[in-house]
Amino acid sequence: MSKSVKYMFLPLWIVGFSLFILVTSEARPPIKNKNDQKNVLIFQIRGLTYEMLERAYTPNIKYLIKNGFLGSMKYRNPEDQNPSGRRGYIKSKIGDIAQCLDSIHSGLYTLNSVGSFNDTIIGPFNRLNKNYRSNESMVKDFINNKNGTNVRLAFLSFRNFSTSSNYLDREQINELSTIDSLIGVVFKSYQEKVKWENTTVFILSNGIACHKYQETELYKNTPIVFYGSNIPIIENVENMVTAEDALSLIAKTLGTSCANTPKYNDTHFIQEFIKNDSTNNFFALFVPRPDIISYSIPGKNMLEVELQSDNESSKLYYTTDSHDPRINGIEYRNPFYLKESGVYLIKAASNQNGVWSPVTQQSATLRHNIGSILISPPPDPKYTFNGVDELIDGDTAELYFAVDKWLGFQGKDVDFFFDFGNKREISTIDVSTLQDNVSWIFLPRKITFFIGNDRNQMIEIGAISHKNVEQNPKNLKKHYTLDISTDLLNSLGNNLIKKRKRKKSLYVKYLLIHVEAQKTAPDWFSLPGAQVWFFTDEIKIE
Repeated sequence: MSKSVKYMFLPLWIVGFSLFILVTSEARPPIKNKNDQKNVLIFQIRGLTYEMLERAYTPNIKYLIKNGFLGSMKYRNPEDQNPSGRRGYIKSKIGDIAQCLDSIHSGLYTLNSVGSFNDTIIGPFNRLNKNYRSNESMVKDFINNKNGTNVRLAFLSFRNFSTSSNYLDREQINELSTIDSLIGVVFKSYQEKVKWENTTVFILSNGIACHKYQETELYKNTPIVFYGSNIPIIENVENMVTAEDALSLIAKTLGTSCANTPKYNDTHFIQEFIKNDSTNNFFALFVPRPDIISYSIPGKNMLEVELQSDNESSKLYYTTDSHDPRINGIEYRNPFYLKESGVYLIKAASNQNGVWSPVTQQSATLRHNIGSILISPPPDPKYTFNGVDELIDGDTAELYFAVDKWLGFQGKDVDFFFDFGNKREISTIDVSTLQDNVSWIFLPRKITFFIGNDRNQMIEIGAISHKNVEQNPKNLKKHYTLDISTDLLNSLGNNLIKKRKRKKSLYVKYLLIHVEAQKTAPDWFSLPGAQVWFFTDEIKIE
């Protein structure tokens, strides 16, 4: 792309969705009998956030950023029941522009609309208004149709991101990666078929989700702006660009001057920004947050933790006990090591010239002498959360089963098989379980413990039984705890024990915990014989 091209990223806080707006500057698609006219292609991406761009695989978007793309994004609190702005505002205004163009016979238009919303636009867009099943089908239809030829204004709306949670989840990140690849398909098609070689790109966004671990004070107060060589900058609130500013660029590019075309403010801060060599008047530096990377060290019971930052001039600070690193942080100089077993909540932040980055947070679990854990059958897909790591992370759950930490199994007995890799000492085994009869969750009828050095020759070392009775219906947690007694040790062979200073201890390679669940509801339950649940949040081996 030409170095003279300006790539811009503007805030759109009035509306609750994101837009990619591509406007030609010099080279233009071949329009029949209209070769001297410019064209506009709009991509709508609802719910886009800065955090998605930071974490998702988006090479097409990041290529634009690297080559001078400018953009902004403003956080909108997902708990706000009355967000500012009107849904469909941009689409209705673009519809006015399209109707104006159509009335003066300036060109032909297409609209492809994706998602669960039945949004419509007055005027010519109604002709090809579609609600596709997927983003992929929309893009396929678009590139196989007119694909910009004889079309001055086109609008593609990608499926909305889920707003069911107040944080950014993995599915949203993956979805943005898919959208990025689809945008790449559209770019490639334009390059090949209509030679749209020189474009100006605007990304306007009002995010509707924040990252689960991201400090949000920054988003609450200011939009985030990219400018230049992938350098994020914060813009002051009073200098925000409005929806009218963005729409005025579209109208001006297309040359609409109809009486019914909305009158927009034709000046905005971007023009002043470009004229001004110094950005210090109304821009402040945004410090990117660091990444936390942890590695297990083969042959040693420890984790190595490394912090990485895009900005070499920043100083990094961290904590391993969940405290704010901007207040109680240790300055990072080299990778550090975690040697005690348990769950570590590592937090890190960057500081550059007194300006702090947002906080990065990551959980790291160190499991002493546990090579692997096999659960058979696996937990129900609705209650898996972090899988086997939930059992040994040292973090116990609350009594409410729907929160994280609990693993759930319906109508089945369950085996937990621990392979320690090498022999290890065991003094106590504890299995934490949940009772919530109203939610059809019952305590196990019996838990049996087996040990051995040959997985095909396991020896029973104890069992704990329980009877579910109607007289005890309240929610509670019960621990099935087996202490390794002296009598038990005296009954075992020398290959299963370790002697140290005349003291014996259990010393084995494998442990099997068999849970005999209350697979069906007892007779006194409201629905006798129905399949019920077994829930566990933690298995401690000491």
